[in-house]
Amino acid sequence: MTITTNYSAIGSIYFYQIIEDIIRIAKLNEGEKVILDYGCGNKILDSKINNNKVLNYDLDPIYSDFSSIDGLKFDYIVLNHVLMYLNKKEIEILFKKIKKMNSQCHFVIGIGKQNILSKIGKFITFNFNAHNETVSSYNQQMEIIYDNMKILNYKKNIYFMTDIFHTSLI
Repeated sequence: MTITTNYSAIGSIYFYQIIEDIIRIAKLNEGEKVILDYGCGNKILDSKINNNKVLNYDLDPIYSDFSSIDGLKFDYIVLNHVLMYLNKKEIEILFKKIKKMNSQCHFVIGIGKQNILSKIGKFITFNFNAHNETVSSYNQQMEIIYDNMKILNYKKNIYFMTDIFHTSLI
């Protein structure tokens, strides 16, 4: 089963807003940056970045430009609605790997709340299988972020369903 976000129909309003907020919060269109979009899916972030290079990686090789992130050089990593598919140990391993690759790396993390509005939204958009593959809850993801990161900037409650954090590892 693929876990790629569908950026069409009514749900596209929500998901495109998240992408725009990710770009704005972390200033991804400013300066010279190399950005790893970890869980890139349909490469929507790449299509919205004007001035910087985006490295598109996804576990599903259909979407990925790379078979692994090993050896890639990047300044920012975007994890938009990705951590929910990993357990605590997998998230911590990923964070340690990124820190080893670039201890100055900035993280931009989008976390879905999977609250009552999200549950209503999945029916309105006919995306009945949304959240079926979820492994870690919003609270579990937040605990890992608070334990491992310094929050540089954030935006909460995008349509009351997603929070975005611009962070660095501590």
